[in-house]
Amino acid sequence: MKNLITLLLIVSVTIGYAQTQTICGDLPPAGWITISINGYCAKNGYTSYIGRTIQKIDGLAPGTSLNICGDNPPAGWVTTSINGYCATVGYTSYIGRTIKKIDGLPYNTTLTICGDVVPAGWVTTSINGYCSTLNYTSYVSRTIRKIDGAPAGTSITICGDNVPAGWITTAVNGYCTTLNYTSYISRTIKKIDGLPYNTTLNICGDAVPAGWVTTSINGNCATLNYTSYIGRTIRKIDGAPAGTSITICGDAVPAGWITTSINGYCATLNYTSYISRTIKKLTGLPINTTLNICGDAVPSGWVSLSVNGNCATLGYTSYIGRTIKKLSGAREAASGSLLSSETEEGELDIVVFPNPSSSVFNLKIRSSNPTSEAIIQVVSPLGIPIETRMVLVEGKHEEQFGVGYPAGVYLLTVSQNGQFKTLKLIKL
Repeated sequence: MKNLITLLLIVSVTIGYAQTQTICGDLPPAGWITISINGYCAKNGYTSYIGRTIQKIDGLAPGTSLNICGDNPPAGWVTTSINGYCATVGYTSYIGRTIKKIDGLPYNTTLTICGDVVPAGWVTTSINGYCSTLNYTSYVSRTIRKIDGAPAGTSITICGDNVPAGWITTAVNGYCTTLNYTSYISRTIKKIDGLPYNTTLNICGDAVPAGWVTTSINGNCATLNYTSYIGRTIRKIDGAPAGTSITICGDAVPAGWITTSINGYCATLNYTSYISRTIKKLTGLPINTTLNICGDAVPSGWVSLSVNGNCATLGYTSYIGRTIKKLSGAREAASGSLLSSETEEGELDIVVFPNPSSSVFNLKIRSSNPTSEAIIQVVSPLGIPIETRMVLVEGKHEEQFGVGYPAGVYLLTVSQNGQFKTLKLIKL
C-alpha cells in the first residue's frame, strides 16, 4: 500500500505588478483571487485536488479590472461582466467574471454591473435588461452611481432601489423597467442628511424622518398598480431653539415637544382624517416656565397646576386642557419617596411614600403657612377624577390614598392658598 503522499506545488510568478501563484488543493487566501482553474492537480484515494492560479489583489488601485474564475467578487469589487464558464472539472462548472475594484472610487462615478447586488454607498440609475444567462439563471445588468460623499441637498433619480439612509423620495415617477414580471419603480430622491434646521421639502410616499415633522398633507402624489403614495410638506425641527412653535399635520408629537392646541382636521385622504396640532419645544425651557397644553400627558419634570376642561373635541374624542409648570429643584428622595420641590418660606412640601406602591400611598404635607384648608385631588393621566378631599393643614398633615385603586399611573395635586403641587403616583 502506498504511503500518503502530499503534493504541494507552488509556483510564484510576477508579471508587471501582478503577482500570481499556482496552488493545489487550497482555496485562495485573503487578499488573493482565482484567475484560472487548471483541472485536477493531484489525487489521493477517492479525493481529487483542484489546481488554481491565483493573483494577489490586495493593494491594487481603484478602478482596476480583472478576469477571475469561479470566485465571487470580494468586498470592494463588483462584477462588470459574466463571461460564461471558465472551467469544468468533474461535474462542476465555474463561472468566469470580469470584476472591477470600486473601493476608493470618487463620488459620482458611474459603472455598469452584471448580476451583483448594488454595493453600499451606490444606487441604481437604470436597469438594462439581462447581461447573461447561464444554466437557467439570468443576471440583471444595472447602471450604478456612487452617492457616498454627495453634498446635502443633492437630487438623483434611481431605478428599483430602496431609498438609502439619509435620503428621501421627492417624487415617484412611475416604472423605470419591467423584467420577468417584476416592475421596478423610478424615484427622485434627495439627500437630507446635513440639511439645516427649518429646511422645508415636499416628499412623496416616504415616512417622515426623525428630526422632521409634517406641516401639510397634499393629497396623493402618485398611484402605481392600486398603491397610492401620499404627498407631504415636511420641515426640519432638529436644532430648533427652546420655545419654538410649529403647526403639524397628522404626526405624533416628537420627543421634547408638547401640544399647545388641537386645531381640527388638516386633511382627509383615503378615508383617514389627520389632526392639526400646534406644538412647542419644551427641551431647554427655563425652570418655572408655565404653559397651557392640550391633550398631552404632563411631561417628566413638569407638574399640572390646573385642569382647564376640554380644549378640543374631534369626533367622539375630547382633549383635556391643562396649565403646567416646570419645577424648580425637583429631586427624587431615598427609598422611593418623591419630593415635589425644595421648599421656600410659605411653600408646600409634599412627600409620598412608597412610590411606586402595591397597596397604599402615604401622603405627608408640610407647610409654613398658617393653618388653612388644602384640597387634595387625584386624577387619571386623562384628567378623569378619581378622588377629592378637603383637609386642614396645621404645619403638617398625613393622609393615605390608593385603597381600591387599580394598577396604573395617577396624578395627585395638593392646592393651598393659591399654591399647587402635583406628584405622579404609580400603583403596581
